[in-house]
Order: sequence, then C-alpha cells, then structure tokens
Amino acid sequence: MTDESSLPTEPRPEVAPRGESTAPTATRLAEFLVRAGAMLLGCACPSHRVEETLSDLARRFGFVADVFSVPSGIWLAVSRPGDPDQVVRIARVASWSMALDRLAAVDAIFDDVVSGHLSMDDAEVALSRVERQPRSYGPMLEWLAGALAAAAAVLLYGGRWFEALMGAGIGIGFTVLSSFFSDRNNLRHLTPFFAGALATAVAWLAAEVEPELATQPLIIAGVILFVPGTALTVGLNELVQKNLVSGTGRLLDATMTLLSIVFGVMLVAALAHAVGSSPEFLTRRHAETVPFPVLVLATAVAGLSFSVLVAVPVRYLLWGLGSCFVAGAFVQFAQVHFPQAPLSAFFGALATGLYANLVARRTRRPAQVFLVPGIVLLVPGTFGFLSFGRLFAGDLTGGASGAFQTLMVGAALATGIVLANATLPPRKAL
Repeated sequence: MTDESSLPTEPRPEVAPRGESTAPTATRLAEFLVRAGAMLLGCACPSHRVEETLSDLARRFGFVADVFSVPSGIWLAVSRPGDPDQVVRIARVASWSMALDRLAAVDAIFDDVVSGHLSMDDAEVALSRVERQPRSYGPMLEWLAGALAAAAAVLLYGGRWFEALMGAGIGIGFTVLSSFFSDRNNLRHLTPFFAGALATAVAWLAAEVEPELATQPLIIAGVILFVPGTALTVGLNELVQKNLVSGTGRLLDATMTLLSIVFGVMLVAALAHAVGSSPEFLTRRHAETVPFPVLVLATAVAGLSFSVLVAVPVRYLLWGLGSCFVAGAFVQFAQVHFPQAPLSAFFGALATGLYANLVARRTRRPAQVFLVPGIVLLVPGTFGFLSFGRLFAGDLTGGASGAFQTLMVGAALATGIVLANATLPPRKAL
C-alpha cells in the first residue's frame, strides 16, 4: 500500500501561526462563513456539502450555524449553543461553474483555520487571494481541452477520424465562443442556444459538401461542453439527500439549458428544411460499433480534457485521470452482465465514488476533486439532449422513452454515489 506521506497534499499559505489568539466572535465567524460558502457555491459545490462543511467549521469553534444554501445564494445564522441571539448573514451567488482548483484551495484554508495556522483575518486575505487567482490551466490549454473533448465525443458516438478532426475544430471554436459570452451578461445565458444553432449549422453545411459524413456526432461535438449532465446528476443527488429546494432548482436549470440547446438545433433544422435541404443530417451516423482501442483512447482523451475543463488541481491531475479509467472500466465490465444503461451507470458511479473517497481520505482533500472527472464521463446529458430532440421532431414515444432513460441513469448515478459515501465515507463533507 502506498505510504500516505508520498501522496501530494495542498501546501499551506506561508503565514505565521496565530498562537494564543482567542476564538472569533459570532459576527466575525458568520462573515467568514458566508463569504466562504458563497465561494464554494460559485465553484458549483453541491448545496448539502456546503451546509455540512460550514456547520462543522462553526462547531469546531464552539458555535452553532444554521445554514441554508441553494445554487444562487446562502443564508446562515450563527450563535452560541443555547443563546437565542443569532448573527444572520446572506450572500447572493450570481453565477457558478465547476472550478475544482478553487474548491481545493478553500478546503486548505478551512484546514489551516481549524488547526490554528491561520487567524480569521489571515483566512480572509487567503480567500481574497483565491478569488483573484486565475484558473489552473489558462485559456490556451482550456481551448485545446475543448477541442480534444469534442474530438473524443465524435469517436465515442461512432464518428471516424476525419470527422473527429472536424469535431476538434468545432470544439475549439465553441470553447472560445463560450469564453467570449461568459464575460457579457447580455449574452451569457444565450450560450447554450447559440451552441445548438451553430453546431447544427456547421453539420448542415458539412452535409451539403459531403453527404456521407456522420453529422450527428458533429452536432454532439458542438454541444458536448454545454450539455448539463453534471448539473442533472448533482440535482438528483441533492434530491436523494432531501435537499429539495436546491435539487429542484438544479434540475430546472439543467432542463432549461437542454431546451435552449435543442431549440437552437431545431431552429436551424427548420431553416434547412425551408430551403429544401433534407433534415436527415440531424440523425446521420455510422452504424459500426466503436473498436476497443479507439474506445480506450477516446476515454483517456475525454477524461484528461474534462479534468482540465473542470480545473482539477495540477498536482492531482493523474488521480483525476485515474477516476476516469475507473468509471470507464467498471461501466464496460457491468455492460457485459447488465446491458441496461441505468445498472451499468450505477456500478460505474459506485466504483468511482469508492475510488474518490479512498484517494480523498489519503490526500486529505475534497472527494469531489477525484469524483467529478469520472462522473462527467457517465452523466446522461447527451441522452437528454437526443431525447428532447426527438420530442421536438414529433417522436413523442421515442422522446418520452429517452427522457425517462435519462432520469433513470441520473438517479442510478446519484444512488451509486450515495452508496459509496455510506460504504467508505470521506473524512470531509466536501
């Protein structure tokens, strides 16, 4: 077994110990907790994990914290046990995106506050430093990761190498487009719509030039970075945890994102039909199965790309990639004995959750850092996109069946994660 000292850990900020300083007041602690909680929600941390983490931190200082969080905000009240006077703080969270590097950095600050290596004032300075720091990989690497993720999606959905090359071009273009839109409030919420419309327009033009191209994988390559499969799975997981408001909110957010993508696709398809083009390009793909070596290569490339896109800390990148291989291997193994998609997804999530919790216990870092890269490969977002597309096209039976399958896969993933946490609990709520 690997010695714990040989595994990487998050370095502590270079701040002198606080020594004999007194515990924080309720007001000071509440202000720190609400700011840290808002940062965690901004990293797309599940609400129930935020609530558990903040409550535990307050308890370590001898306070009681009643925390209520949803994706767009956090409310908390801090008091001494038995004291009716509470300090109440509220914070609004305007936007959120997966940023595991910031999540790990905030977790390291919590550790240092509890251990006494950081005073509350120093912790506030450290939080400000985390807020200002750029993402771990920078825009160029993220654009490259977007290209590789799109190319891998084409291969996994039956495309060939030339189509994968086209998918890479689409992926890098759409990653740059997303970066451009994210800085503009009037366009940010239209990103999924434009992704669906532009991906379909590219596939339509490609089909006009080369009718034998598998154009459905090209559309998937264009929207794969925007399909909210992770949000759908997290929402179902929060419903399992009885965090009903937050779970319902995430599910509705994921549904609206899917509908925006599909509406963009259907708008361009209607325009194509209006000028005399056949809508057949929406569903054209090659019939052959994906060869096993291509499947392994595409899984590795997709796992590495998504690890970069969700900002897994550099020192944990190999552990994140290991999560992807665990997820892929167990899903392939389960499909041999359980061909139903929800069952294979359940075993994949269970194995990935156990792996993530084991690594988290030994590295003393949040389990999500090691869980998310693998779960991203299992989420049913693309199934949801295709099923909504069938509904828009008038295939009510196929669309409803696909939507139900999407929910079943998401529920299976959430159940697998919860069972993994019950079997091998992580040491931290994060």
